[in-house]
Amino acid sequence: MLYFGKIKKIENSNVGIGTTSPVGKLHVNSSDGTPFVINATNDGNVGIGTTSPQAQVHSVGADSASNWAGDTTNYYGGGAASYGTIFGNQYGAGAGYSYGVQNTTTYHKGGNAGGYFKGGSSDAYSGGGAGIVAIGGDAGTPQNSLAQGGAGIYAQGGLNDDSTTRAYAGYFNGNTVVMNGNVGIGTTAPTAGKLQISNPDTTSNLIGIYLTNNDSDQYGLYIDG
Repeated sequence: MLYFGKIKKIENSNVGIGTTSPVGKLHVNSSDGTPFVINATNDGNVGIGTTSPQAQVHSVGADSASNWAGDTTNYYGGGAASYGTIFGNQYGAGAGYSYGVQNTTTYHKGGNAGGYFKGGSSDAYSGGGAGIVAIGGDAGTPQNSLAQGGAGIYAQGGLNDDSTTRAYAGYFNGNTVVMNGNVGIGTTAPTAGKLQISNPDTTSNLIGIYLTNNDSDQYGLYIDG
């Protein structure tokens, strides 16, 4: 624990904790994995992994930082390594590639996730906390000006190595996904019904919806009117 009885103001200087070469006003380097907690009380932006934050909190995952050898079964959002045979780790880091053998000196490292959030567990008979609560900002007045509120979450999958296609924008692993309001696939304005599927690519021969079910005892599609 450190106690400062009197602080001297230092103009135009960077402060380093765990580093002798700070690159920002406050640069914390934790080589032993000790977490760093920021409590921001002003209106300034806070950057984690970036020196030019563009929002109140702007976090960027570290490039080529994960030595994770990969998971052959479970998908947690981190990109698979070459040939797609292994997935990233449970914290969203991308899988590394090492020609089949993990070796930290020749390892092609995966990228780290920009953020990892886990809701708090509860006592007996009590509910657990949500991992993330995201609420979009309201549009301003006047009313009926057609201004739209902000999205609660905007997700875009990263580019694959063909530099054209992208990975999943979202992946849900749970019993139920509950959505209130209309759901649009291929459209940002699903006004025709609770689920609206559109194909904006007029040159594509893809059908609107394709269902397959390998279990002969279950329906491919069940509609309860």
